[in-house]
Amino acid sequence: MMHLLLFTASTCPKCTIVKNFMQQQRIQPEVVSADKNRVLADRFQVFSVPTTILLTDDKTEIARSTGVNPNELLNMFQQFQGGTI
Repeated sequence: MMHLLLFTASTCPKCTIVKNFMQQQRIQPEVVSADKNRVLADRFQVFSVPTTILLTDDKTEIARSTGVNPNELLNMFQQFQGGTI
């Protein structure tokens, strides 16, 4: 099983756009506040939000999207769901 992390910040309007887009696609990522969880944000080298990261079970990063990029996100969702949306 893969894991989908969405790094956000409370003052980020683009984060809300990405969250809404994921809701429309029925995708439920693990939402991480980059402000409140700097250790995890630093571990994954998150320098701007929103950043979406797809991980394998052993926490190896296999895909990343920064900002609002629907095509990248849809490709990531297909991988996350095993090829189907």
